[in-house]
Amino acid sequence: MPFQRIGIMAKDEPEQTRPVLNNLVRWLRSEANRTVLLEDRHVDLLDDPGQVEAMSPGEIARQADLLIVLGGDGTLIAASRVIGETREVPVIGVNLGRLGFLTEVTIAEMIPTLEQVVLGAYAMERRMMMSVEVIREGHLVAKFLVLNDVVVHKGELARMIELEVAVEGHFAYRLRADGLIVASPTGSTAYALSTGGPILHPTVEAMVLAPVCPHTLTNRPIVVPAGLVTMTVNPSRESVLITVDGQRGMALKTGDQIQVRPSPHRFLLLHDPSRNYFDILRQKLRWGEKVEID
Repeated sequence: MPFQRIGIMAKDEPEQTRPVLNNLVRWLRSEANRTVLLEDRHVDLLDDPGQVEAMSPGEIARQADLLIVLGGDGTLIAASRVIGETREVPVIGVNLGRLGFLTEVTIAEMIPTLEQVVLGAYAMERRMMMSVEVIREGHLVAKFLVLNDVVVHKGELARMIELEVAVEGHFAYRLRADGLIVASPTGSTAYALSTGGPILHPTVEAMVLAPVCPHTLTNRPIVVPAGLVTMTVNPSRESVLITVDGQRGMALKTGDQIQVRPSPHRFLLLHDPSRNYFDILRQKLRWGEKVEID
């Protein structure tokens, strides 16, 4: 029988999370008869803590057959980083946030969807993740595992920065802009989309390079094969930062090289088999809806 040990990771908003978490744990234990692994920091939200095995997120990633994420896309992205550094664990997201491209299951759909999933009725995507390395004076100073995007951008003041960009070792362009986004197919519907970048189907092996407010208006977003993208920080009067998945980052120095390439890790995202990617796009982006103005 698939998925015997089911892990749960949840967002840090107790009042919103508590009722959904209790409902989920009760169903998994009493109806589905599954072992439940829960982050120890959330055990005090349960009416009956004895129903779960409490442990760290890293231990959940090592032991779970399936991971259920309660939260928004940010919660799921944080979970992807934990499990991606450990092993490949199938993940399904229940949306407690706003838009929810990745956490596509609504609260109302949670139990009916999981009834099918625990019986093996699901669709699964193996989504590309990216490895990001920061090289300073020939030495590796930071490394990140990324699901959505990496952004090299200006600091506090409204001044442009300058980057040299290469793809697979070939010089592409020198960019003066507020920043540059390198997005995975999953990240193509995030920050890169707001710059005018294209939407990539999540199974495509490619990356989007999307300038943020470029000085030269012909510097448009471009799709490149999934390979090595290198950004070198040129001298600038403005501080330069790197942000990965909107959650972690660091300050950069002149001459730093940021190397982005596909990671060997894959993120396994589960779906209701009756819903495809275009169903999600239509729902989340409201494609084809009639706009009424009062």
